Amino acid sequence: MGQLHYGPLEPPLRVSPTALNAFDTCKYRFYLSRKIEPITEEIPDYFRRGLEVHGLMDGSVLPSEAGADSLDMFHRLDQFEQSLGLLPIRRELTQKFIIPTHPNILLTRRVDMLAYTPAGEAVIVDYKTAGRPWKKLKLEGKEVQPSAHQWQSAGYLFPPPPEFLEELDLETWPTELWYLVVPATHNTRPQRFVVKWTAEMGKDFDNILDEIEGEKYFRQSFGYSCHYCDFAPVCYEAEGWRGLYAERENA
Repeated sequence: MGQLHYGPLEPPLRVSPTALNAFDTCKYRFYLSRKIEPITEEIPDYFRRGLEVHGLMDGSVLPSEAGADSLDMFHRLDQFEQSLGLLPIRRELTQKFIIPTHPNILLTRRVDMLAYTPAGEAVIVDYKTAGRPWKKLKLEGKEVQPSAHQWQSAGYLFPPPPEFLEELDLETWPTELWYLVVPATHNTRPQRFVVKWTAEMGKDFDNILDEIEGEKYFRQSFGYSCHYCDFAPVCYEAEGWRGLYAERENA
């Protein structure tokens, strides 16, 4: 199975928190996601639920526009968020900026919510819809996200330029990220997983950006994750796969 190439990635390279995870999992998937996109009229239920729950939380989707399963997840997540006593600062915050130490990297991220805790500390909140509850890990007495999301966490916690803080009337960028996870299974209580920005995370973040800037070949990494990859038909050369994708206009 060969690799299909559409030419080099031109700087600045657009990197999102999710894309950092994709690069770590499979460099070729990272490459393809910047060159082509799937053509589909239908989306899987898990993806639909995610879009609808996020939209219900930020008000961009009306209850009448969402499925019954999404509404159930939304009500559980909304009640859970209220029980945590969070005071929203801003919902659906989009940021784009060049990483000072990596001028070829444009970090683009959309934060579900910035909020104050009852203790007055600002935190980043990221909503996650899941088929089943996440496995629980413990660190310093707090639940933390599974390691599969470590790069995504770093992408959200990396401090933006000062002008972004001024706009939000914040002195510093939050150093904690709260994942609020709502499983699809009915009557299941949502979960909170907390991850903190550390000096070690900063070094790891810098290292993966070095890798992205220096990568030339974007090798495939075949494994379990291929089953969930949007680009599996490309790698496995499935019959008619070329008709499933379109080149991105900004490739």
